[in-house]
Amino acid sequence: MPWQWDSDDSEDGGVPLPPGRWDSRGVFHVTADEPQPEDPKPEDSQPKPKDPKPNQLKPKEPKPKEPKPKEPKPKEPKPKEPKPKDTKPVGPKNKPTHFLSLPLHHVPKLQDSIDQLVEEIATKFPSLKIPEGAVRPAAAAHITLGVMSLDSEEKILRAVELLKNMDMKAIWEKTVDFVDNGDSQSSGPIKFKLSLQGLATIASASKATVLFTMPNDPSNRLRRFAIKIRTKFIKEGLLFDEKRTLKLHLTLINTLYCVKENMRRNSTTCLVKLNCQDLIKEMGQRVLLEEVDIDQIAICMMGAKDKDGVTGGAGYEVLYGRSFE
Repeated sequence: MPWQWDSDDSEDGGVPLPPGRWDSRGVFHVTADEPQPEDPKPEDSQPKPKDPKPNQLKPKEPKPKEPKPKEPKPKEPKPKEPKPKDTKPVGPKNKPTHFLSLPLHHVPKLQDSIDQLVEEIATKFPSLKIPEGAVRPAAAAHITLGVMSLDSEEKILRAVELLKNMDMKAIWEKTVDFVDNGDSQSSGPIKFKLSLQGLATIASASKATVLFTMPNDPSNRLRRFAIKIRTKFIKEGLLFDEKRTLKLHLTLINTLYCVKENMRRNSTTCLVKLNCQDLIKEMGQRVLLEEVDIDQIAICMMGAKDKDGVTGGAGYEVLYGRSFE
């Protein structure tokens, strides 16, 4: 129902009008409550979106997973392949059966010279007790060039044929030409006339088991000649290559032999060691024998034969020997 103006109503004291409007006749029409649009808030009053934190600007990248260390698989042992058997003697695994040498058993007065030396040592050095069985007899005297393992008939024949057919003259000429720089002596006969001089020990002189003398060869011809022959046997796989310098020597005393004698009697005697320091100082340059002819080479069997109770008194059995000519 429309409102009409009441004169008793006043602006100040009258009843407040409800929401509505006046028409031209002065009638006030009440209108339904209409929601009034809210005044837009100023931009400053609106909440600003929060700036993302620095660590939120970029999407987090997933951390790469660290690979777990793989446990090593236990290695399966590879089956060892059997090594092919080498028919050539290459070292001490092959039992030596023979040796290549320059024989000296035929040298006149050699045994007398050895006996005189032993007597002189006993006189000058009475405290040096040399076992009788350790002195090597002249029948076993030789200069070793190398050892061999001829464990079959085929190898024995090869070794014998090699030495039998070796051109000693050609080897001699090369040796003399090298030493003498083409001296005409190379056309002469193969001849070594040397003295056996000096005394030395293998390893320590204070604990010596071997005493030896040496061929006095200032020109070094004999050694070079022997090396050339020795090398031919090594190349054929018939001689052990011991990878050491060839030292020409004649063994005079070896205490190993007196041990072997005692072992035959079921003894446990240890290897005798001699203190030869004073002996070497005083007799180191002693001449054993002069003008010794060295003119033969031979393949001998290991193990000197005994004779009349003397170890090695019968010397070594010769498989094949020849002269240098």
